[in-house]
Amino acid sequence: MWIKWQSWYENGLVEHGEMPLKEVNKALLLYAKTASEMLERTGVDHILYAIKYYNKKTDELELIRFYMKPMSDEAFERVAMMKNVVVYALHKHS
Repeated sequence: MWIKWQSWYENGLVEHGEMPLKEVNKALLLYAKTASEMLERTGVDHILYAIKYYNKKTDELELIRFYMKPMSDEAFERVAMMKNVVVYALHKHS
């Protein structure tokens, strides 16, 4: 099974393609590592690094979007409220 993916940065969509489902976790780990470094470097509240989007009717994974987006608490709360998604982010420890 192949999954559509997109990479989004400050200027919008930068890359897109498809990857085998078995490669998704490896990609998430790479983004998590970079997000961890960014979180340490910037000290922001949250770093959003991916969102998996699922089909509402079939519950199948349709798309994964990768980010490297620093976020405030308020901005992250809006993302966290989304339906039919799994949000991947790292959070500052108080």
